[in-house]
Amino acid sequence: MKKFNLLLVVLLGLTIGLTSCKDPVYEEPVITVPTEITIDLDNMDVEILAGTIVIDAEDEFQSVTFTSRFEDNTWAEISVTQFSGITYAFTFTPEQLAAKEGMTKIEVFVKTVNKTASANVNVTIVPVDTPLSAPETFSWHRSGTNAGTGLDVFGLEWKTNTTDFMIKITPAEGTKLVQFTDVTVWNTLTTKEALAVAIDAATSIDSFELIPAKDDTQTFNYVIATKKSDGTYYLINPTKRVLVGTSDRTVTGEYKN
Repeated sequence: MKKFNLLLVVLLGLTIGLTSCKDPVYEEPVITVPTEITIDLDNMDVEILAGTIVIDAEDEFQSVTFTSRFEDNTWAEISVTQFSGITYAFTFTPEQLAAKEGMTKIEVFVKTVNKTASANVNVTIVPVDTPLSAPETFSWHRSGTNAGTGLDVFGLEWKTNTTDFMIKITPAEGTKLVQFTDVTVWNTLTTKEALAVAIDAATSIDSFELIPAKDDTQTFNYVIATKKSDGTYYLINPTKRVLVGTSDRTVTGEYKN
């Protein structure tokens, strides 16, 4: 009986020893972030990314890294090593995240004494609006039955007039031509992006007809626009037609792009 009791004591001691040597189990850090965000590059100072990281109560933070990834395989990092407690809350602006065109995601990586964890935030970038150029002057000239000159930069042609002597401007192959009846768009369309949207939304026309070609010098106010086959856009404001003799005509105005 004494031998049996002694055996129990030995076995119990071994069990206690084995139990006390078992490694503790730590919970993986919990990262709470949105799955995707949109960053408007015209608003770089607003808080765009917010979240929290919570670690096991028995664990300890070592570092947290936010990596902004770009299409060209470059990146920018923000590393944090100062923490208090088991919860780390964060907010970042696009400027802090080094946001720019080509940004695709933000990777969050957490390292504690005992665990690591990561999460990804997909990023959609809204590019900075690009102002249209300052107005520049243009001059379209046609003599007799020759084709007009000065129009090709806009993707336009002036080869003929209508039967009632209206000047007839047509789009070249691959060019979309539109006319805005609201001429105030000459002043209200101020960015390349807005102009592109307006042209894409407008109905294309086969020709644009100006004031009769046979009269003396005339002034007017039209607003047309083109999208060329290479994807460039032009906002055009023809304002004057001059007739010299009977067949030498010049149309002038301004344009932006």
